[in-house]
Amino acid sequence: MDTVYLLALEIFLGIFILNFFPEPYGILVSAFLIGAVGVTLKRKIFFYWVIPAVFFISFSMKMDRKDYKKGEMLSKIEVNLYEGRGEIVKIGNKYPQKKKKVIVDRMKDGKYEITGKIEKVYVRENEVTYYLKPEEIENIGKKDLRERFRKRNERLLINSRNDEKNLFLAVVSGKREGLSPRVKKLFIESGVSHLLAISGMHLGILIFLMDFLLRRTKLYKRERSIALFLGITLYFISVRESPSLERAYIMAVIYLMGNIFWENSDSLKSLALAYIIGIILKPHIYREFSFVLSYWAMLTIFILISLKGYFSEMFKEKLTVEKNYLNQGLLTLWNYITFTFFLQLGVAPLIYYLLGSFSLKAIFLSLIITPIGSIYIILCFASLIFPIMPITNLWYNLLIKSMEFFH
Repeated sequence: MDTVYLLALEIFLGIFILNFFPEPYGILVSAFLIGAVGVTLKRKIFFYWVIPAVFFISFSMKMDRKDYKKGEMLSKIEVNLYEGRGEIVKIGNKYPQKKKKVIVDRMKDGKYEITGKIEKVYVRENEVTYYLKPEEIENIGKKDLRERFRKRNERLLINSRNDEKNLFLAVVSGKREGLSPRVKKLFIESGVSHLLAISGMHLGILIFLMDFLLRRTKLYKRERSIALFLGITLYFISVRESPSLERAYIMAVIYLMGNIFWENSDSLKSLALAYIIGIILKPHIYREFSFVLSYWAMLTIFILISLKGYFSEMFKEKLTVEKNYLNQGLLTLWNYITFTFFLQLGVAPLIYYLLGSFSLKAIFLSLIITPIGSIYIILCFASLIFPIMPITNLWYNLLIKSMEFFH
């Protein structure tokens, strides 16, 4: 097995064990298994021992596992507030192991670092919400790129209605708090809720548009790759953090670095490497639904592509199609239907396990709604570059009407 795949598997097993064994026993069991792997393989012991060890050190040092109670102080929590509510990103310099939210009265929307006293605690399943009385507040979002990007979007959306504005912001910046319950429900029941989470699809569209413009210049491939790297890095810094976007960004950087240094990039290895880097930098994200779903979907896509190549080679003679526009169009449509259908089936068990439900109707609806939603995303990102916001808003209405029609 290739080194990068085995390292990804070791870290996955470590996370699995940490979920079933309390600390420090979970780390001891994981360390024993990793040590056994290193001794058995003998070669490349440094990688098989040290890289997983770095993950466990990161996990131990960066995770806040304390359960705070009424009357205690929350010190220097980093939170994105919307209408006085927000999920805690960090407590001090650590990430909360459980999902924790905070309520702070009479606060404007924005990114803050807050120190305050807990007045009430609300517990619901695996989520904890603190009602906080702040003592120190620092607005840490005023001068960063995210704030500048937000202001630019507000100027762009000055003539848009609230619903149009909120969906646009969800698609291009990951800010989903403003979406109405009706719109969220439509996306979920239509099987296209993944369109709301910034992921590889969104980053791929941005890269395609940037590359389209760069190809009109006299830049060589290496220089274009450097410009693309700088462009997606600025975008990554400017939008809301999410595990799916982080995975897509790391994979895109690995691919572009291959172009910059004249190396061929392997997509599956890039995915495994993105998993390793992401989990070491932010060890808490293994609990995030979007993180798990993102990698599960990517693995499903790789399996589907491999199976398609296998069967295409097996039935090469029978699959020969006369090259005319009608046959090629029908073949493209058939490939899209089968690919989307089996991708939805592939992620269905995980969605059912994590959310407790999955609609078969959503599989078939996604075949219709996904192309319409994908075009909307393309128009949203194109609106950041070209003055086509009225067209984007018209397509928004088509997208919503389509989902309502099949609802």
